[in-house]
Amino acid sequence: MPTFIDAVRGVGHEVVAVAGRDPARARAFAYRYLIAEVTDDPPSFLERVDAAYVASPNSSHRDVTLPLLQAGIPVLCEKPMAVNARQVADLVAAAQTADTFLMEAMWTRHLPVYDDVRTWINEGRIGEPKLVEASFGLSLIHISEPTRRYAISYGGVW
Repeated sequence: MPTFIDAVRGVGHEVVAVAGRDPARARAFAYRYLIAEVTDDPPSFLERVDAAYVASPNSSHRDVTLPLLQAGIPVLCEKPMAVNARQVADLVAAAQTADTFLMEAMWTRHLPVYDDVRTWINEGRIGEPKLVEASFGLSLIHISEPTRRYAISYGGVW
C-alpha cells in the first residue's frame, strides 16, 4: 500500500526529517522510510525544511502547527486541523501573519470529480447551488475501547 511518504517522493520532493514524541518510534519510522534526521524537538530543524506535514494526534495539531507557521513554514495538517474553532482561527491567523500556506489534509477535496462539478457549476449545467450537504463518517460499532483516534483526550470522538 502506498504511503504519504511514497506520494511526496513520487512528485519529486525529499523527506528530510521526522519529529516524533517517542524517539524510538521516530527512529524506527525514519529507518523504515530512509529519512536521515530524527528529533523530538521540531524547532531544531525549522531552518532546514521547506514545508511540513503534521500527523500528530489531533489534540496536538495546533501546538505542533503553530510554531511551524510562525517560522514561515508551509503546513499540510492532518484532519481535523484542530479540535475546535478557536484553535483553527489561531492557525489561520498565524498563516496569514506569516503569509504562508496552511491546509487541512482533506484528500477528497482533490478528487477529479470536484473539477467536473466546478465545470458544471461554471457552465450553468446544474443551476446555481443553493445547498450542499455532505457527510464523512465512520462506524464506531466495532470499537470496544478508545484508541488515539477516538479518545477525547487526543481530540477524538469517544
